[in-house]
Formats: sequence, structure tokens, C-alpha cells
Amino acid sequence: MGILIVLVGFVREASGQVSEGGTPYSFTNSLAAPANYNMSVTITAPEYELLTDTLDGDTIITYENPIIGQLFPTALAPSTHGTWTTLANGDKVWRLRINANTGAYMMLVFNDFSLPVGTNLFIYSADQTQVLGAFTSENNNPQNTFTTTPIKGRDLILEYYEPSYVTEAEHLGIQSIGLVTGTYEEVLEKGFGDSQSCMINAKCSTYEGWCNERRSVALIIIIRSDNMMSTCTGTLVTNERRDGKPTFLTAFHCLDENDNNSISSSEQSQIQEWLFIFNYQSANCSNPSTEPTQSYSISGGSYLGAHKTTDYALIQLYKKPPKNYNSFYAGWSNDEDDMTETGVDIHHPKGDIKKISEWEKKISLLPNYWRVKYTAGSTQPGSSGSALFNSSGYIVGQLKMGQAECDNNKSDYFGKFHKSWDNHGLRGLLNPNGSSSTYISSMSGDETCKENWLFASGSDLHTSANVTFANMASLGTRQYDGVYNAKNTIVAQSVTILASTTVSFEAGKEVVLEHGFSAVDGSNFIAKIGDCERGCGNGFKATTAEEPEERMVIFDGPSSGSNWTDREGASGFDGGVVVYPNPNDGRFNIEIPFNERNVLAVRITDQVGGMVYETYAFDGKEIQLTNASAGIYFVSVVTQEKTYTQKIIIR
Repeated sequence: MGILIVLVGFVREASGQVSEGGTPYSFTNSLAAPANYNMSVTITAPEYELLTDTLDGDTIITYENPIIGQLFPTALAPSTHGTWTTLANGDKVWRLRINANTGAYMMLVFNDFSLPVGTNLFIYSADQTQVLGAFTSENNNPQNTFTTTPIKGRDLILEYYEPSYVTEAEHLGIQSIGLVTGTYEEVLEKGFGDSQSCMINAKCSTYEGWCNERRSVALIIIIRSDNMMSTCTGTLVTNERRDGKPTFLTAFHCLDENDNNSISSSEQSQIQEWLFIFNYQSANCSNPSTEPTQSYSISGGSYLGAHKTTDYALIQLYKKPPKNYNSFYAGWSNDEDDMTETGVDIHHPKGDIKKISEWEKKISLLPNYWRVKYTAGSTQPGSSGSALFNSSGYIVGQLKMGQAECDNNKSDYFGKFHKSWDNHGLRGLLNPNGSSSTYISSMSGDETCKENWLFASGSDLHTSANVTFANMASLGTRQYDGVYNAKNTIVAQSVTILASTTVSFEAGKEVVLEHGFSAVDGSNFIAKIGDCERGCGNGFKATTAEEPEERMVIFDGPSSGSNWTDREGASGFDGGVVVYPNPNDGRFNIEIPFNERNVLAVRITDQVGGMVYETYAFDGKEIQLTNASAGIYFVSVVTQEKTYTQKIIIR
């Protein structure tokens, strides 16, 4: 059987870069000051590069590529730098303080990043006002890379917590430290608003009809191999399967570092260090007095395809945006006739907060580019790669370049989506089933948050990521690890989770795995309880004390012909520790799908790893933590083979 993990009850979504939240151990416990790593450097990066290009071999355009900062190579790791502290219970904490003599923001680029299960990493400003994390094993990726959201200031601290039972070595190798161009004082005076005065904040009520499209747009911080940092804009897009694959559209020239009209293998690999920031925007139409958070970010992606002729590039983000990012998968049209006379462009000019511009189409004989002029707002360097939305909300192109600014009436040029589709490989990337549909109506990133899901004989084609349906073999095999959310119930019957895949079911009330359900050897299936949001709201779940008790139903129905039995037999799955009720008042039960004699220990820790309960003689009786404070805790069941850890909430 495959690995089955069942999580019951409250699941906290990070409010920042994909993370678990929580508080660093040192915030509530005294530790010796960490060792320092002092940077004394000079930023030599220019404010921009001046580039020249031609459109279809005819129209010559000169444009700027913004440079926002510089990377300084390092070789920092816990084995060579920082301070280790062993706590009384055997747990360990590693901390390192990094400070610089210049710069406005600091960010870290890891080239050897892998956290063991059970450990966590926080990165925070020295004054503790900005905290990133907790980062956990969920942030690992096959390339072992990781890039952090910028932290304002010149002084930050890394804090890694390792419980005593962890035997696997951590990997926290920092290859470079990024510093934003300019002194801290200059940035404080100038603020984050570096775009021109005619730019319109994307959340102006006048443009609320573009709410969904707005949620699909993200700022890109580009980490370059020449140790420079620049910015572009991109858009999360749907595909014909509507399977939630985090596909991201931007411009070819954003990848082409050396401006030689081709994307080398090293330039493709560089994408794994990029940072994609969603929701970097004002709360309304007014410019905010303090900078909005940059922490709704995703670190890294992989190259899917690109073409110089229409200046498009398609990337797959390493992580699907979490629910609280409230993302949206924009639709597109590959029909030339769907180019309308008006529409909008949503973008991040010069890396500023999200802006929106209205355009009107102008006559152009260029075969591969749309020409537009702006009737409200404009664009600037950094807007490159942003999507051209027609009046129906479909993407019909992406920004190549232009000379439009607030004080002129010049044009911008957008690569034609239908040309990329028909002639330059985009069809195969966004149309993996090979059907001939012209356009796809846009798909919300929270569309997977349906009222209910039913996985049965392929009844819903949106559901088939990594799922084989017993009666619908013709659907084929999906290539993306699917995450499916429901407000109420998810039911799966007569389906198989395929090997080498991860599929997650998360429902507000109940997940039911009926007869014929199986997860084959080498698969990873996760079922958990957790609510989700839909629409243009902020995406956060409002929790109340009146939430009902919730439990998984692992089996419901006749067992004939099934690889699953009910939980009493527990022969049908590997893993799947169940804790209930959850939330609770400190009294709860633990159910395990194997013999109690295999349990070496049961441990309960708080959010910073402090031990609140431990037993080496698990008897299956009710756990009682009636003196525990309200909050989030972690229940770990330790066996010889592995440790199963589940999150609970005590009220």
C-alpha cells in the first residue's frame, strides 16, 4: 500500500511565505546571543539595464530592465557558522545573526536546503518585528533550493530547532545574501512606491470587476547568475485539465539573462531560485502609509517552455499557492478574434505594489504582437511579462516591451497568445489532453474548494490529478500532484492513487474513502479536515468556538473486492494516525492502524518544540492534558520504522 497520512481538525495556514507559522523558541526562552556574520560590502549594481530589441525584425524598441539589488556569495552553514545550544531535554537550537553595512532589505538564497521531518526554521529581523516561518520539511524540493522573502533592514537572525528524536542531518547551506539597492535611509524616505504617479492601485473599487484576474498576478524577484536581482510580472494560468497545476505565464526576455535570444540550460535552472510574490498590493485605492506584506510568496519554479518570437515563457511553481493566498487561475483565449478593443493590464511597475491600467487596441501590422495605448494608468520596467486581459477577462497576450509612460502617448507591445499557441509550443503546454478547445473559461485558485467532491468513475474531469478511475481508464493519468478542498465532504469510491504521486483531500467536515479506494505502493495520500474559502475575499478561514467535532471516515461500505478494511482491522493502510476529537479541551484519543506494541513512545510538544507530555507505554487510553494552555500542539507517535506527527488544537 501507499503511505496514508490522516490529519484531523484544525490546520493552520501560514500568513506568510509558505510556512507553518508559530513563534521562535528564543522569543519565549533565554538563549545566549548567536554568533555574528558581518558583511562589509559595496553595492555596485546599476538601477537598470538599457536593452534594445526588434519586433518582428522591423520595429526597434529601446527599454529599461530594472535592477533592484545585488547578491553577495557566501558559504554559510550550521557546521561552520552560528551557535548551537543543547536544551535540558536534549533538543537543539542553532542560531546565526547576519548583518550588513548597506542595503534596504535582506534576503537569503539557499543552494543546499533540506529540513528533516519534525524540525523547523525561522528567519526574523533582529528587532523581532518581522518573522518568516516556521519552515519545515514541507518546504523541501527535489533541487534542495530555497529563497526567502526580503526582510526590511540590514540585520536578521536564523533560528533552527531540532527535537532530540531527530537523527537526520539538516541541510541549510546559504550560497548568497541579497541586498536591495540603495541605503536604508533612502528607501525609508522614498518608501515602497517607486512607480510613476499616474499608476492606479489594482484594488481601486472602480476595478473590482477585475478582482479575480487581479488575484492571479504576482511580482517576480529574479535571482540572476551574474549576482544581480531584477523584477518582472507574471500570471497564474489554468490549463485544459483544470487540475490546479501552478502554471505561470511571463515573458521570454525575463529569463534571457544575457540577452542572446535563447534560454540556456543554466538560465532554465536559475528559475529554481526565483521568488514569486502574490498579494503585494494596497488594501484599497489609496496608497498605503506602510508597505504591504511581501510574504505571500513561493520559492522556486521549473522551466516548461518559451519562445522568442512572441516573447512568452511558461513556468511551473514548485508549490501550489496555499488557500490563504486566495489565488486565481486566469483563463485565456487562443482565438485571434477574441482580441477586443479594450481591456486591462495588471502588473508590478518597477517592483512596486500591484497596479492596473486600461488600454485600447491600436492598428498594427505586426504579425506576432498586439499594440496598445493606455487610457488610464501606464506601465514601466518591471511590468514585463504581465498579462493582457481582454474585456471578457481572458488572457490574449503578455507584455514584451514598449515606451509607454505616464507623460507620453506611446505604445506597448504584447506577444499574441494565439500565435504562441498555434506556432510556438504553447498548445502542448496548456493543452495536455490534446483536445481542440479554443478557450478555457478562467478557473479560480479556490475552485477546488467546492461544496462537495465526489470521486467516482470520473464524474468530474477536474478531479483527475494522479487518480485512476476504475471505470474510466480512457481519462488517462494526470501528471500533477493534486490538492482538493471542499467546504463539506469529499467522497472517493473505486479510485486508485498512483505510485510516485501525492494527493491531498481536505474537507470542512468529512472525508469518506469508500469501497474500491486504494493508494498503491509508492504513493502518498493525505486526508485531513480543514475549511476553505471561495471568491474575492481575503481567503482566510474564520474560526469559531462553535466548530463541531470532526473525524475521518476511512471506510464506509462493503469491503468486498476492496484493498481497504475499516479501522478496527487496520490492514489496509500504512500510516494514518487519527486524533479525535479535534479541537478538544485537552482530552482526546489516538487511534493507530497497527499493533500498540509497535509504539515506542508518544510525545506531545508545543509550537516551539517544548515537551508537554511523553509516555513509553502507550495503552490506547484517553490522553488528558487538562492543564495545558489553549493553543496548537503536535502529537508524535514514534515507531521503529518512522515517526507519525499530527497537529491538534486545545481550547
